[in-house]
Amino acid sequence: MTVRAEQPRGRFSFLDGKQRLASPAVLAVVLAFSLLLADQAAAAAWLWAGALMVVGMPHGAYDLAAMRRQSAAGTWRAALRRFVPYTGFFIACSVVFVIAPVASVVAFLVLTMHHFGVSDAVLTRGRVGLSVREHVMGFSHGVVVIATPFVFDAQGAWEPFRRIALLCGEVPAIAAREVVAVAMVVLVGGVVGCGVQVWELVRARRMGGALEEILVLGLAFACGSLVSPLLAIGLYFVVIHAAGHCGRAWVPGRVSEVGWWANVARVHVESLVLLVPSVVMVLGLAWWIGGAWVEAVAIAFLLFCVVATLGHHLFWMRGLRSGTGDESRR
Repeated sequence: MTVRAEQPRGRFSFLDGKQRLASPAVLAVVLAFSLLLADQAAAAAWLWAGALMVVGMPHGAYDLAAMRRQSAAGTWRAALRRFVPYTGFFIACSVVFVIAPVASVVAFLVLTMHHFGVSDAVLTRGRVGLSVREHVMGFSHGVVVIATPFVFDAQGAWEPFRRIALLCGEVPAIAAREVVAVAMVVLVGGVVGCGVQVWELVRARRMGGALEEILVLGLAFACGSLVSPLLAIGLYFVVIHAAGHCGRAWVPGRVSEVGWWANVARVHVESLVLLVPSVVMVLGLAWWIGGAWVEAVAIAFLLFCVVATLGHHLFWMRGLRSGTGDESRR
């Protein structure tokens, strides 16, 4: 199997980049279907619970397999050595969450803006060693995804995270007007940053990439403004972020050149080593949370993301101890 560093032309997308409109088209279809649902809250719970086994959790559970591929030895023992700092971030974030749950979920939302942004924006996805300017432009992409639901339904957007924070302490009521005002300012800044990114793509004559970025951002805004917040973010997470990662993933800074469906299948198989204990952990959290089972699984999955995303994000940004992932060429 051959791999290469993703070129600045941003070839890879849904279906191996040969159909740039595929991922926006899928998101548009599921958004249209979601608008017909009578109970969007239940749909959101089922979506997040389903993502536990399909693309959602597997895209993160693939990290250990990627560490093995990235190591010079290419063995699971070498991967486990790299997994030590990764696990350290997970434990540290878990401790911080117990001590300061509200601050933790707020920090998670900000981190998710950056993670979604640099991972999915056409200009930055599949790359490491980004400049500060590129980080800002990528972050702007994630801002549109996360801030939009808070602008249109601040209470609804905060509710799942309020429930998560309540597991470890009291949560003060939010002032919806103030939250909306802050989210509006942040969203405007994000739109400006995305505009700069699209202009950069146009200047580089990457018209396909510019069109893809506009469509994805427009649909993310539509999701955040038209359907329930948890469903809106879940649709983006599954269709654009997690599915896109599964279709491209090899090691940080390098993407697979096999077909999109073949790579998705490979990622799901190779993720099993870490996926199984992760799913067991989430199901255990769901049992502890109690209540309606599907909803509890969805909340437990979100809680898992709160404490696990930092290590996952840093690995794909820098490869943790490896830097750029060049060891995969040896």
